Amino acid sequence: MPADIAYLDASALVKRYVAEPGTEAVQALLARAAVVGTAARTSGLGAWPEACARNPISPEVQP
Repeated sequence: MPADIAYLDASALVKRYVAEPGTEAVQALLARAAVVGTAARTSGLGAWPEACARNPISPEVQP
């Protein structure tokens, strides 16, 4: 059986850490994925301030 691969854009990657609409769908996708990829290093940095202003990062996912 082939492994599930999840390729996330910056807005989906943010949903991994910040509870907002779509977070549950992203969490479900990540639970099935054997491999996760993204090119969001740069574009993701722009999404963080806005997402965190709306909903703080959950303590259980903070490093």
